[in-house]
Amino acid sequence: MKTIIKIVLIVIALNFISCEKLIPDRLYSIWTVNNSNYIVYRENSVLHPDTSLIGNYNDVNLINPGERLSIDSFDPWEDRFSEVFKNDTLIVFFINVDTIAKYGWESTKRDYRIIERREYSKQDLAKQNWMIYFP
Repeated sequence: MKTIIKIVLIVIALNFISCEKLIPDRLYSIWTVNNSNYIVYRENSVLHPDTSLIGNYNDVNLINPGERLSIDSFDPWEDRFSEVFKNDTLIVFFINVDTIAKYGWESTKRDYRIIERREYSKQDLAKQNWMIYFP
């Protein structure tokens, strides 16, 4: 019985050791900080040039006033940016939460009811320490 317990403990320990290598040491983040007094939605686009909202309502991210939200990678963004964002450009749309509440997502998307659209290159974000500030 003691031998079986020892074997089980060794197998469990080996599983933890082998799985530990799969868990990254850290996440690399592109942060969006909402410095406004109102709630905004952020939508990211990888298509360029893009002047329209293409996602669905589930693709937008809510950011409360004074809070921040990240886009994360297990690898440094310096290495992954071109792979993730086509044409080396991250496009960010900011939308007021009240706009979506009043008009709905489809109308907001169709009529382009955004607060602001911004483009960021890898170099832009690196200079800004991978931070996006709104407004």
